[in-house]
This record gives sequence, C-alpha cells and structure tokens, in this order.
Amino acid sequence: MTSFRRARLTALLMSASALPAQAPIWDRFDRFPALADSLQVRWPSVVVIGDTVVVAANLFPTDTAAFSRKNTFTLVRSLGGPLPIPPGPFTFQHPQIASDGRGNLHMVWGEPRDTTKSFALWLVAPASLWHSVLRNGRWSEPHKLLSGHFLNWGSDGRQLAADASGRLHIVSPAALSNELAIVYLRLDASGTVEDEVHWAGGNYATITSVGGDSLIVAYTSADSLTPRSGSAMFSRFSGNGGRIWNSPEVITRSARRNISPVVVERSYSELHALWVEGGAEFGQIRAFTAHPSLGAWTESPTKLAVPGVLFRVMSASAKCGDYAVVMEYLVSMKDDPRVRVFGVRVRNGGVIGSEVFPHLETMGNVGIASDDNSIRIVFSAVNPGTEIITSATAVSRPCVSK
Repeated sequence: MTSFRRARLTALLMSASALPAQAPIWDRFDRFPALADSLQVRWPSVVVIGDTVVVAANLFPTDTAAFSRKNTFTLVRSLGGPLPIPPGPFTFQHPQIASDGRGNLHMVWGEPRDTTKSFALWLVAPASLWHSVLRNGRWSEPHKLLSGHFLNWGSDGRQLAADASGRLHIVSPAALSNELAIVYLRLDASGTVEDEVHWAGGNYATITSVGGDSLIVAYTSADSLTPRSGSAMFSRFSGNGGRIWNSPEVITRSARRNISPVVVERSYSELHALWVEGGAEFGQIRAFTAHPSLGAWTESPTKLAVPGVLFRVMSASAKCGDYAVVMEYLVSMKDDPRVRVFGVRVRNGGVIGSEVFPHLETMGNVGIASDDNSIRIVFSAVNPGTEIITSATAVSRPCVSK
C-alpha cells in the first residue's frame, strides 16, 4: 500500500473522532518459533496470560496434497515454544482456546466426518465438538460435547468464554437433527456439561464476558419483522454466569445481509456491538451501543471504513475502556486478490490510533486477544510464511472515569 493511500485511510478513520491521532498503537513485534512445512497459519485462537501469548491454530502445508499425511494443528506459546496437545487421533478442526480464573487452558475443537485429513474437509462444517482442559501440564481425556453441523465454527467470531470459577461457556450456530439453532453450553471446571440451551438462530454467534458473572451472546436470526433477504441481530444477557438468560433484545434489523458475526466489547459503562454488513460493492461496519443491562441498542457514531471490500471484523478490550478493532479487507477483486488488515484503537467511541499491518496477503490468518494491560494481534506473515508474529499495545495510562 502506498504512503498516499495509507495516509488517506488513516484520515478516513480519524475523521470520525475529535480526538487527535497518537503515536503508533502497535509495537513489540515478537516472533514465535518457526513452523516448518506450513504455508500459513489459519484461524488462530489467542489467549493472553500476562507476558505469555498462547496460540492454537490450523496449519496449511505448502503442498496441499500433504494434508492427508501432515499434522494440521499447532499449539504454541511465546515465550516457551510448543505446548503438548490433547491425546488421540484428532483433526483439531478450528481449535478455540480460553483461560479460566484457575489458570487452566480449555480447548474446544471440531471433528469432521471425513477422517482422511484431506483439503476438502476444511470446506465443510465440523460434525461434532470436543473439549479438553490443560491442568498442571497435562490434558484431560478429550470428550465429545455435541453432534450436529456446526456452522462457521471457529473461523469467525468469539465462541468461548471462561470465568473465574473455572466454568466454560460455549456458543455456536448448529444445524441439528430437527432445527437450526444457536446452541449455548455451560461446562463446569471438570468439563462436564451443566446446561444446554437452544435458541432459534442463523449463521453466526459470539459470546463475551462483560464483567463478573455477566455474559452476553450476540447472534443472527430472523423474525416476522426481518426484511426479506435481510438479517436481524439479537443479543441475550445473563447476569449469573449463564444460569438464566434474558429474553432476546433486538440490536437491529436490516435489509442487507450481515457477512460476519456480531462482536461485542465493553467500554466503561457501555457495550459496543460491531459487524460487517454486505452491500452492492463494499462491506461496511455497523456499530451499535447499549448499557450492559441491555436497554435499547442505538446506532453508534463510531465510523470505521476501509478502501476495499470489507469481510471480517474482530475486536478485543483492555482496561480503562479501550478496545481494538481489526478489519480484514480485499484491496483488489481482480486476478490477484490482495488482503490487508487494518487495526484501530477506540476510546469513548472515537478512533485514537490506526495502522495497516505489513506482509498480510491472505484471509483468516489473524487473531486478537487481550488481558488487562495489553491487546495482542497475532498473525502469520506471508514472507516468510512459516512464522507467527504478534504485535501488542500496552495500555498503561491512568484510568479516567467516563
């Protein structure tokens, strides 16, 4: 991207905020150990624990024919290198990880009906979900959680949340034997399913912890008021760790289809919901705001735009109410499509910094996570394609009440 186009893009984003631009928000670029035989890391799931970043991801070998004989899964940390993986002959399709308040690492992944580990299995949704937990350096025996057809599992959105008591909360769209549903599962600290809830739903769902025992699920669905060929976004709130869920709250209904999950972040006393909505030429980000107790959602003045075809948005929060948004977009739709990733940091609904990440030319090789002090972007660089690189921004300023 030329300096002129980058400057123009930054100006586009900064025009939405009265706050001045700050120094580059991303720094501390670290390399993980090189990963041999991989063209790229796909769909990384990221956990930040202090100075340690843990990444679970699928690997696409340089030779696509090698899918049938090469391991297509990695679990690695920086600092520290590779971690052990759960025992068993698993494919580990779209692994998702979360760290609970007891220091345990949970992993949930999909397994396909196709056991050949061929390239074709990555084009279909997993047929079952499995869980294992890493305690004291050892993984528990993996066990199946649910069978079905899990739409968009792991490749988009945030589908795990762990709490201080060691419980794990999971949400996923699923085509089950007799319904299309949003499935919510609550697991106790041992991994036993305590509760399973189904809501009428569509293609996308995410779950976010918004403080204490409070959780919010955002998902797509449709009702009698949804415009034809359009979409509707809903949220459900629980203030007691998923034991009781409020009735659905409409975020918005639109004549356009959403093309990404709704991601939700908490900033001070507000919730911010963002997703990508399709259009005739470009995808655009829709942003809405509500109070955590879920009064009515209202469209946010936060404006995010990219000079290309936007197709994916991810986010993560740090302390003091800041949150980061990462957007993947196509620069070109011609014979040589190029992908760019753009990151912004938002405070009080205003963009306070932005950066285009270098060396990113493919879709789905970016992940984001945070702890109280930093937000980490994890991505696989195209050149060389065998490295995972992280970029972090520390949030060290004094907290100021809104």
